[in-house]
Amino acid sequence: MFFFMLKKTFFNFWDNLFHIFFCNVGFILIIILSSGLYFILGLVPHMTITIQSILFISLTIILLFIYSGAVHGVLRDIADYKSPGFRDFFVYLKESVLISLGYALGMIAITVLLVLSILLYSYMDFFFKFSAQIILVFLLITLFTAGQYFFPIFYGLDKRFLKILKKMFIIFFDNVLFSFILLIFTPIIMIISFFTLFIIPGPAFILLLHNVALKLRLYKYDYLEKNPEAKKIPWEQLLIDDREKVGTRTLKGMIFPWKE
Repeated sequence: MFFFMLKKTFFNFWDNLFHIFFCNVGFILIIILSSGLYFILGLVPHMTITIQSILFISLTIILLFIYSGAVHGVLRDIADYKSPGFRDFFVYLKESVLISLGYALGMIAITVLLVLSILLYSYMDFFFKFSAQIILVFLLITLFTAGQYFFPIFYGLDKRFLKILKKMFIIFFDNVLFSFILLIFTPIIMIISFFTLFIIPGPAFILLLHNVALKLRLYKYDYLEKNPEAKKIPWEQLLIDDREKVGTRTLKGMIFPWKE
């Protein structure tokens, strides 16, 4: 199932290359805009480097989350084999802006609290400090790993904030290894994207991967709902329709589809 997820993500990405391109351009523009604001904040009288950095990081995260909320809607359509239009982005932006803002503020607050706690424990007894910091780092990693499912759940399962949080942790703890492997692809893809200035495959590819991952993983729960006593998930059977839609392709067919 995992390798098919990667295959489907890549072909969805390839079939919607221009959508992915423009989504990535949006991420880049936000970083440029935020960087410009950072220098503007530096011109404010009595503005310390610390406050300047906090405002810059917080605003950047908020803008990225709001933008990501809308982009996830577009990418969810792509994962569902649909062809989203330019106007769809603004529909999804309007639909997700408040929940994206709330999620961004929540993540900022929790991350700051965990980081401050880690720093606080550094002044305590070595054994207690080491144990506490390990636990806090684990909580931070768990938060970001489970967070991969937040927006895919918003567009695929539930619109209520607390319900989304509950479901994203349920899915995470039920698929821990799968979720951590999924997380590992984030730095890998970002390193690859560095050589194309994050245009291709870029952050949009990562978000598309998250949507494809949840879409396919939910087949497991649909199957268990109908077969509660099942001990093994028949992935080959559950993925038949998706395999047919994705199909098999040659390199020539991908680059020159009109020649096949």
